Amino acid sequence: MGEINSLVDGVKSLMQRALQYYGRETGFGTMSAAPYDTARVALVAKEVDGRKQWLFPECFEYLLATQSSAGGWSWTKNAGDASIDSILNTAGPLLALKRHAANPLQLHHDPQILAERISRATETLRSHLANWDVSTTDHVGFEIIVPAMLEFLEQDDASDSSVFDFDGRAPLMKINQAKVSRFRPEYLYGSHCMTALHSFESFIGKIDFDRVSHHKTGGSMLGSPSSTAAYLMHSSTWDDESEAYLRTVVRLSAGQNTGAIPSAFPSTYFETSSLLSTVLRAGYTPAELESAELTQMTEILREAFEHEGGVLGFAPFFEPDVDDSAKTITCLTQLGQPSSSRKLIDVFEAPTHFRTYAGERDPSLTANCNSLIALLQSDPLGSSSQILKITRFLSDYWWKSDGKIKDKWNTSYLYPSVLLVEALVDVLTVVEQGKLPDVLDEETLRRLAITLFQACFRPLLDQKPGGSWNNSVEETAYGVLILGEARKLHMFDDLLEPLHTAIERAAAYMRANQDQPARYIWIEKVSYPSPVVAQSYVLAALRVASDTLSQRKAPSIGSGVWDRSHASGLRKHVELFSQAPLFAAHPRWELAGSMVESSLFTNMVRNHRTAVFDRADVGEDKYFDFIYEMSIIALLNFQVDEFMEATAGPGFVGQFDRLRKLICEMLAEDQPVPIVPYETPKCVEDTKSTNGTEGINSIDDTNGTHEADGTHGTNGTHSTNGTHDTKVKLANGTNGMNGTSSVNGTKCNLPVNAIDLTGRNPAYIRVFSHLSKFLNFILEHRWVKTASEWDQKLLRRELKTYVLGHTQQAEDNLGPRDPVTGRSQPVSTRTTTFFNWVRTTSADHISCPYSFAFICCFMGSTLTPQGGGSDCFPSAGEKYMGNALCRHLSTMCRMYNDLGSTERDRDEGNLNSIDFPEFASHKDVKSMQRALLTLADYERQAYMDTLTRLGKIGSDYCAEGDVKDNEGARLGARRMAIWSMFCEEVDLYGQVYVVRDISAHIGSGVRANLDSMRAAEIASSNPDMSQLQQYQ
Repeated sequence: MGEINSLVDGVKSLMQRALQYYGRETGFGTMSAAPYDTARVALVAKEVDGRKQWLFPECFEYLLATQSSAGGWSWTKNAGDASIDSILNTAGPLLALKRHAANPLQLHHDPQILAERISRATETLRSHLANWDVSTTDHVGFEIIVPAMLEFLEQDDASDSSVFDFDGRAPLMKINQAKVSRFRPEYLYGSHCMTALHSFESFIGKIDFDRVSHHKTGGSMLGSPSSTAAYLMHSSTWDDESEAYLRTVVRLSAGQNTGAIPSAFPSTYFETSSLLSTVLRAGYTPAELESAELTQMTEILREAFEHEGGVLGFAPFFEPDVDDSAKTITCLTQLGQPSSSRKLIDVFEAPTHFRTYAGERDPSLTANCNSLIALLQSDPLGSSSQILKITRFLSDYWWKSDGKIKDKWNTSYLYPSVLLVEALVDVLTVVEQGKLPDVLDEETLRRLAITLFQACFRPLLDQKPGGSWNNSVEETAYGVLILGEARKLHMFDDLLEPLHTAIERAAAYMRANQDQPARYIWIEKVSYPSPVVAQSYVLAALRVASDTLSQRKAPSIGSGVWDRSHASGLRKHVELFSQAPLFAAHPRWELAGSMVESSLFTNMVRNHRTAVFDRADVGEDKYFDFIYEMSIIALLNFQVDEFMEATAGPGFVGQFDRLRKLICEMLAEDQPVPIVPYETPKCVEDTKSTNGTEGINSIDDTNGTHEADGTHGTNGTHSTNGTHDTKVKLANGTNGMNGTSSVNGTKCNLPVNAIDLTGRNPAYIRVFSHLSKFLNFILEHRWVKTASEWDQKLLRRELKTYVLGHTQQAEDNLGPRDPVTGRSQPVSTRTTTFFNWVRTTSADHISCPYSFAFICCFMGSTLTPQGGGSDCFPSAGEKYMGNALCRHLSTMCRMYNDLGSTERDRDEGNLNSIDFPEFASHKDVKSMQRALLTLADYERQAYMDTLTRLGKIGSDYCAEGDVKDNEGARLGARRMAIWSMFCEEVDLYGQVYVVRDISAHIGSGVRANLDSMRAAEIASSNPDMSQLQQYQ
């Protein structure tokens, strides 16, 4: 109880500090000062007694006092290290130095010393620009501010030394032109308030500042000292109110009369609503916090909400934004003053999400989280459609994010994560309370559950051994708040101990580092910290930690999306996976968490399990419970294996060349997608000749005859004598036109891309139908259609090889048996060596090569420069090593597969690696398996070496030439991270196969039919098709 009282006192003290300099007219703000904004205010000059003077010399003096020996400005050791921060915080002061050197006015500084300072600052700026990857920058307005700053610097000195050429300038100006092309100065002259008001310093020489004075609020331009300084200097009439605002900023902001200036002031509503919403969410009650300061803060928000019509900005009468409006609604509700969200909806609702402000280009995750929390607290049922909309947006945002989630208001991925988790926990709570009946469909809830679990579990994995996240007290507070929400969820029933331990370690870290300066993780024009906001998160986290460790409440939320009966089954899987070498060093709780995640995916994937293959004649799919990070592609890979064994193979016994021919035509390089069936139209049926007979038994003949050489007719034609060509026919229509078929002089239109199934029996059509669904699913995937031509062709080739490999495997499995041992005598063991087979047919038969090609399409379409669409492997070396990597992986995986399925393969008559003559010299099966394991380990080492070489070749390629490709290098590194994950997943499958065979056994009924067909094939090279007809 003593600790709780101490924490409550801490919150009260924080409120007192926040309000220390508060004035009804001036507000308050604790945002840190920035060199960029300090420099812009330092450029304000005014005529005093007939002489022009620098109006804020203290700002310039502060810049001089804080320039580093290297030439830049970094005011604390914890300042942000984002490139854009370094650039603007150097460019701004450099401009001030140049202009003060050119016009000293009333100040007296040694010109030579100023010149040296300018030289050092110039070189520092060049260095920052040279290392800047423009594509990674998301600070608001950088595409306008940086070009303007460079233009000002170059205009002030036309010498070559002042021209800033750097690799990123071209892409920067491309973004700039796209933004500027949509801008018209007239937009700023009307009554509508725009975010551009916050950055007027970038429009000097481009707008008439005399026509924007009506946008002032309390003398400022949207609370920006830089923007206000630009307006003050470039209006034809001096504005005393704006000068007074700047003097207030110097006096009352974080700089406290030192001359240091923040990017925004005041920030009254932002800091008040952030402080109160954070601590109240964490468990502090209004009764505990009762004080004059709480009353004053409550009144600040209540009056603002009423006087500004239900929406407000970060300070009085600034442009409304959804963040501050939503947090104000949340705070007032928590304080016992429920407030309507109607105006929030009216002003900020967009078709798919909520806007942060009018005219926003890119939606903000955190703004939508705050909106959702507010709607859930105020009137859930009345805003059910908006709640559903935002919930889906949040899940989609999470699912589509590459790597750690980002938001444009904070550089730490943990900040958007904590708001996301809080919002989704609230959704589940309200749903389970029955306040949103039938609003969220099953698919939305399942996606929500996965998003929520991942957003909670991943920070648990990221915690440092010392208890912190990123060695930051504020970010550690975010982490604790996330884990505090996780402990409420049934999905974490088996993970409570690691949660408690992580929270305890984090709390210890925060207590031991309370004096750590706030980190520059909040985003304005440059990054900044807010001591009030940072400390509110720390106090909230310590309260959550205290409650967690003292009460240890059982989870109570999420029973609707998590069946706790799954737990016992998942524990068995944890035991299995822990035996795999890949996970041997990992604690069991990490595997347990991954099993929960895979179980959540399982429910979603089950809905797609019969979308392509109906799984007839296949046993229980026990592999479903093992899939670690399930995807529809992985599911189809298992089902193709089953389909080829249980359906396609038996359907083409003795005629596998027919199946190969069908596959080759479906996947011909010039065959467009989708691949669709064509059946004879009425005009053909009416003109069929009677001089040919149509067989109904043969799977490949349509005229009742069978040709021994396995070939029939000519592609794409019908014979004109009334008999039907037995080869699959492709319509050759182009550009949306239909192909034509002529029968007895009658022309009929064929659907584009159609393959003629005229006269084919049901078994043949069934095989075509399933294969075409599978191939269309892959080839028409959005990632594939937006991939490069190279990657698309590679995928088509690998798909063709993959399905043909299955065909060969099916033929091998149905080969004749030794009359003495009864064991299969596969074709491949008699026609090739084990070395060739395991690297070709065998490796092709597993899904690794085509899955590898599919991922190439995914990464080429989404993770290559200029928005994607380039080759996944851009250089010759990368393409070669990529193929080598895939082949080593495939070979290794097949060997591991065969190690684990030796017994099953013998029972079912499937070809296994140890069936090859090379293994005959070993005395028994165990000896054969040891030999195979040695070879598999060799392939494993080979793929790991190839992966390393692939990464080096890629990084070397990006460094070639005079211009370093920063974006290419960054995206290349990201692709390599995904390839590493893919390799580990393939490796894991192989290791698990060794532990336990996870493929579903095909049905006993099918096995009996296969045995009968095998006997028939042995008896005759032309099998009795009546057996096939009976099976069908």
